Amino acid sequence: MVTQLSPELLGNVFEQVDNDIATLWSMSLVNRFWCRVGIPILWRTPFRMNVRYLWRQSYYNNFAPRLHNIVPILMSFLDSESRLFLKDKDIFIASEPSSNFNYVSFLRELDIHVLHEIVDEWLDQFGVNTISDYTNDRENPVIINGHHYKKNRTIYLVIEICKLILRCSNKITSLFISNDIFKGDLIIPYCTFLKNLASFHGATKSLSHLETLNIRGPYIDDDLLFNLSKICHNVLTLDLNVMNGYFKSNFATNCLPKFIKNQLNLQKICLSCFYKDISPIIEALQTQIHSLTDIQFTSCRFSQSSLMESLMTKCSKLRSITLKSHLNELKDMKLMLQPLVNCNLTMLQHLSLDVWSYEDSRFETVASYLQKVLECHGKFLNQLRLRFNYSKNPNILNEIGQYCLNLSTLIFPFHRREDLEHLLHLLPKLKHLKELIIEAWNRVYCADEFFPHVGDLILQTTPRNFEMHWIINHEIIENFLKKCNNLSDHIKSFTYYCKDDPELHYRIFRAYGNMLEKKGLIRDSSIKILTQYFSSNMQRELSYHIIIFRVI
Repeated sequence: MVTQLSPELLGNVFEQVDNDIATLWSMSLVNRFWCRVGIPILWRTPFRMNVRYLWRQSYYNNFAPRLHNIVPILMSFLDSESRLFLKDKDIFIASEPSSNFNYVSFLRELDIHVLHEIVDEWLDQFGVNTISDYTNDRENPVIINGHHYKKNRTIYLVIEICKLILRCSNKITSLFISNDIFKGDLIIPYCTFLKNLASFHGATKSLSHLETLNIRGPYIDDDLLFNLSKICHNVLTLDLNVMNGYFKSNFATNCLPKFIKNQLNLQKICLSCFYKDISPIIEALQTQIHSLTDIQFTSCRFSQSSLMESLMTKCSKLRSITLKSHLNELKDMKLMLQPLVNCNLTMLQHLSLDVWSYEDSRFETVASYLQKVLECHGKFLNQLRLRFNYSKNPNILNEIGQYCLNLSTLIFPFHRREDLEHLLHLLPKLKHLKELIIEAWNRVYCADEFFPHVGDLILQTTPRNFEMHWIINHEIIENFLKKCNNLSDHIKSFTYYCKDDPELHYRIFRAYGNMLEKKGLIRDSSIKILTQYFSSNMQRELSYHIIIFRVI
């Protein structure tokens, strides 16, 4: 029966689960016909399965994607020229295995940072160190002479795989570049590769379809964007983060503006940590006013608020604005907020303002601008994210209740019980609120003391999706659920961070979901656990498990 479905219809079915790798993989194993349809979709965006941010269907799900397993598959498609080059670098690749699919041709993205991670991980697990090891273990298709050379050799393998993808992919729509993954002498061959990226064989064809360009790192070479601007004219999303690093003055005044002007319909621009004047970039964005819908500026400096005001006023399709600043950039934050006060943005739906200031005099200045911004645009907003110290200006929540009555999503941080009490007074005014997200400043806090009050908040309000970026003990959750006859009357999705063993949290929600199902109060429930990693001030990586409980 299933084989009688047309490829087009079956393809549409696969498209509906495009981001669910486990389901895509299972569907591809049904039979040969389903496999032929599913494999090209499964291989479109494999790099999104970042090994450091791994979704699992449940705590007990045995399916755990191992992205590094695609490395030997990619290596098997390397041509003789690449193999000879790698051989000169003491990297030997076994003979090409047969394959039923040209997997590389299916790729629609290239994420060099993730590629580096998985190559490094794969070599750690499967690389062999000597010729004798290689002879005795021919299932491992790569050998590196000397384990201490692994880091030096990883870069060459990454570069050759990148060239392979550029040459063989029919259509690359997303390109993610990170130039902070190699240090010391290794940065030289890597930067040379990036400089010539657009000139490699096949790059003109594959990159001409580019829609998303994301560059992250402390140094961005002029030649990279200059060469890409010659062949990439359909970029919809441009995201650049120089990470407090250095870039040539020509980059902000000439190279990047030229790249922007060469795009036909740029929709989203994200600039981060541009500590030189970006006024030339804002001027270049005037050429994209017919298509620009999303502007995000983080820690950016510019000298003229009139340029920003002119840009926002002319962007008739502008729907989302994100502005972030810190204490030592108050002047720049004022320059960014002032245009919001002076222009009329009737299409604006999403507004995110991130202001950190711990001096009362400075904060009052920013708070006055925030009030004016909400007064001007609050009635149009359906999503608002404000991140600043509410203890300095608790009236801002009253202003949200006065000017932003159509909000469907509210995102804000708090760290005191008083802040929660202000929120309790605000929420009844937001009749259309469907999603409430409580953040935790720049770190993860324990919510055991606050959560009983937050639980009361959930039961008294109407948000269908509740998310809290705090860690909670399983006993606190268990006591909360005992008070809830039917949590689904209030929310459909409940998300928080586990303070202790996630298995304990899983069992609590599994038992609660089963109880609701037996009573006929819900049709089904699902539990997901997201393993998230954070870097602490001690340069250590800490992991937290995030519980997501959904009811249907």
